[in-house]
Amino acid sequence: MNIALRSTGTAVLLAAAALVATASAQTIPPIESIRQEPVVVFDETGGTFAGPVHLHLTVYNSGQASIAQTRWNDPDRSGSAAVKTVPPEAVKELFVALQAAGAASLRDNPRMAADVPLKTVTFFTTPGPNSGTNSFSYRVAERPYAQVEAILRRFICTHFPAFGRCAVVSNN
Repeated sequence: MNIALRSTGTAVLLAAAALVATASAQTIPPIESIRQEPVVVFDETGGTFAGPVHLHLTVYNSGQASIAQTRWNDPDRSGSAAVKTVPPEAVKELFVALQAAGAASLRDNPRMAADVPLKTVTFFTTPGPNSGTNSFSYRVAERPYAQVEAILRRFICTHFPAFGRCAVVSNN
């Protein structure tokens, strides 16, 4: 009798928990309702022979893209920033190009160079709330890093021309 009472109590407890979980699921919006997920984050930061530099780009699947930059020759080192919405085709093209260039599997390049800023790329390999990511850093943009950097520089020069070194963008 005592055993039957315990199992009945457990069943009631489990049923109550299921009702609470069902009610919670109906009142809390699912994570998938967030429609803006990052596609890529690119950072370039460090010192050069001319002085410090910092560039930060984030591109989201919604088309929102933001960029911030300081340069050695900024009079007060305050830098500048911009946010804009780019066409969905441009985001898709960026994602596909980065994937084809190996951004989903590149590892850190340990090669050092003097007076060259560190560049870090975080590529969100699968779109959505449970996105996988791959981050890698490099100083020297040799293949395959040069391909990834050229894709990012082209994106910057196309959508934020005031922020890029657009004259040096190649098609590598």
